Formats: sequence, C-alpha cells, structure tokens
Amino acid sequence: MRAEGASDTAILPGYSRLIIDEGHNLEDGATSYFGGRITRLGLLKTLGRLHHKKDRERGTLPLIASRLVGKAGGRKEKGEAWRALIRDRGVPEKESVSLRVNEAFDELFYFISREAESPGGDIKIRLTDETRRVTGWESVEGGFNRLGTELTNLTRSLNSLVKELKDESLGDKIDEPLIELKSLSERLEAANTELDNLLRGKDDGLVRWAEAPARK
Repeated sequence: MRAEGASDTAILPGYSRLIIDEGHNLEDGATSYFGGRITRLGLLKTLGRLHHKKDRERGTLPLIASRLVGKAGGRKEKGEAWRALIRDRGVPEKESVSLRVNEAFDELFYFISREAESPGGDIKIRLTDETRRVTGWESVEGGFNRLGTELTNLTRSLNSLVKELKDESLGDKIDEPLIELKSLSERLEAANTELDNLLRGKDDGLVRWAEAPARK
C-alpha cells in the first residue's frame, strides 16, 4: 500500500506512525485483497450451477439441452448430438469432479487435523516444503492431482461445447446460457490454477496455508 520511499505510486502518503482502526480485521482484509482462496463449498456451488445434484432439470447444462430441442433441418441432428454430449459426457464429468472435490478436501482435512497444533476453533497449517515431506502428504497430493486432471477434462469439454454452439449462431435463446456456461468454465479453470499454485507452488515469496473448522 505504501511504495518504498513513499513515491507518487503509493496509496498511503509518507508517515512515521500509523494507527489502523479495526486493526483486528487487517489480516483477513489483506488476505482477501492480495491473496487467493479456494474452498470445498465454493467449488461445489460452482459445479452445482452447471447441474444440480438433486433436481436433475436445474442448471446451465440442462437449460442448454432443453433449448436445443426441436431445431429444424440439419440442425435437428446436431441438436440431438449436442444433447447427447451434455447427457453422456458433460453431466457425468461434472458429477465425477464433485466426487473428486470431496475426496481431495477430505484428505486435506484429515492431514491438517493430525498435523496442526490448535487447542480449539479453526485448524490451520502452513504449507511449506517441510509440510510436503510429512508422511501422509502424498495422499493429499494424490487427491488434488486427480481433482486437477478431472477439472481440466471438464473445462475442456465445456469450452468445446461453448465454441461449437457459438459458431452455429443459434439465436437469443441459447446466447444467455452460453455466456453463463463460459463464465462457469472460466471460474473452474481459475480454481484449478489456484489449487495447483496453492498445493505445489514454492520459492516465490508467497505464504500458503490450509485451514478447516474443528469439525469437517
């Protein structure tokens, strides 16, 4: 916030003493502004917007499939092919990724529950090279590797579907859900990158940690 030497690019002017109101929120505020955060619930909510776990007709993928019904001429065959792609590939890939999310975060929870020193409240642990050498970390890394692979496959399928449908210029009925689908795919890609950076990044001056409530 204050550049070295209080240059013109600094947000704060030069000072010798700094008083921060509500200073107990400083750590959380700085982390939110300058850092990245990935949660189990956040990932599952994004995946749920693609296709609802219980209500099978809810979600962006079922909406797109429903709007591909009844296309005339040659587009009818293409519409059925796209609907089959959503049903037989997109939805199963999304459901598999949801399982991988829970598996990976379960492994992380069990690991930090064993290793973290926390008398109560949230459990926190720094993710360092030393942490990655602790017995049991290989299970965490394996879980997130599988999640990363399946997330990559899912976003590749979603991006391919977006491109094909966009190229067909199917009209206003399909434009809005396509924008939503593209947005969800980009969120999942960003989450995948963040997870890779969080679990395996090092030697870049960043501080990484994992935390969980006392109960999963």
